[in-house]
Amino acid sequence: MMQIDVQDLVFSYGGADVLQGVSFCADKGERIAVLGPNGVGKSTLFRCLLGFLETKRGCVKIAGRDVQAYSRRALAAELAYIPQSYHPVFDHTVLESVLMGLSAQLGTFDRPSRAQAVRARQILSELGIAPLAERGCTRISGGERQLMLLGRALMQNAHTLIMDEPTASLDYGNSFRVMQRIESLSAGGYSVIFSTHEPNQAFRYATKVLALKDGRVLAFGPPADVLTPELLEVLYGVRLMQNANARSEYHRQLAAILAPKLAGCRTLCDAGCGLGSLSAALSPYFDAITAADVSDAALDVLRETIRTQNLTNITPLPCDLLQSTDRTRYDGMVFCFFGSLAEILPVARRQCAKTLVIIKKNYELHRFSLTAQPIRGETAPAACEALRAMGIPFTFDTQELEHGQPFASLDEAVQFFRIYSKDEAPGAVTPEAVLPRLQKTGDDAFPYYLPQIKRLGILTIKMEDLL
Repeated sequence: MMQIDVQDLVFSYGGADVLQGVSFCADKGERIAVLGPNGVGKSTLFRCLLGFLETKRGCVKIAGRDVQAYSRRALAAELAYIPQSYHPVFDHTVLESVLMGLSAQLGTFDRPSRAQAVRARQILSELGIAPLAERGCTRISGGERQLMLLGRALMQNAHTLIMDEPTASLDYGNSFRVMQRIESLSAGGYSVIFSTHEPNQAFRYATKVLALKDGRVLAFGPPADVLTPELLEVLYGVRLMQNANARSEYHRQLAAILAPKLAGCRTLCDAGCGLGSLSAALSPYFDAITAADVSDAALDVLRETIRTQNLTNITPLPCDLLQSTDRTRYDGMVFCFFGSLAEILPVARRQCAKTLVIIKKNYELHRFSLTAQPIRGETAPAACEALRAMGIPFTFDTQELEHGQPFASLDEAVQFFRIYSKDEAPGAVTPEAVLPRLQKTGDDAFPYYLPQIKRLGILTIKMEDLL
């Protein structure tokens, strides 16, 4: 008997089908990654699994029973939910917060037993946060808080953990700790279902991947079978960004700005290179460039660029540079919208000999959203403030460069916004909503254009000042 069995699930908001015929199953000890960009129905699917939403058609079975047949207390014995983010109002201690996982097992006026308190401390120890037991939950880091929520779910003693983008707001180090714990829990018999928009995370930690787009299942199976370049292109619109890069002067202009900052460097590492457009633009300025990225789908685009443009001095490197222990030394390193300072500086100390350039977003709102949505990640002002606090000398300047997006059709523009925007409301991204943001070009091949100014903050650090 499967722990979770979903068959032909259909759910609607306001008459529009958000989930359309979703089917998958999860057995004991499996880790299912629900993969897809924002707005594809991942959170809605989780609400259906938890019994919060009543489906239009199909069924959700938990341990062989329809989820709607469970009482809340009985369902809590089967499923535990860990939200994407948690902002506590009261400053309960970490230990008290973990003990709240017993709420479905205790009566209204019951208190946890001594044995239950001992078990809670054991869980904190297993998660590596035992020293935080008496600390207020408002005074711990985001990664520590996520581990605390995981501890609360374990205290609940459910058989399945459902986690909504468990590492979305965490830096790499804390993300790694959380995912390692998830991996060890499944080895201990827990079933884990987690959502993510990061293909590399799904590949690394999932036993199976459920790929969703527009509420439909595109693929379900082992990561090696599901995560093909073709699927990732459909999910994330890699070619859409490639079209923009090919028709824009943005990367060539950025390369001309960066080259003087990297004067004296003969070898360069473009860390987190993505599609490799900046690497290609920097090619004339350096003897050798290593373009590192975790995504082979993205590096395949770069390999094609290398072939068509005969760029003999660029080497694609499939690598998670932030996790790697490689000690290859480069004269210069460029981190463009990749990594936090806490992650970048140890890598630079290990692998950068002369000049480190860090490029951060110098704006607060997401450029591609239809509504005002704050960006995620470390901004340029925050990075400057952190370097000053550490006493590290640096130079800083700002740039505004046009990097718009061409589209072959209005449908393609809608697809782009559905992939890259952070709009949460179901159905917010419609042709009618997108069209006012576009310009008509008169170009038959790309009749629509989204004008965008990228505001960059560029930090330059000389390694003699960092070491």
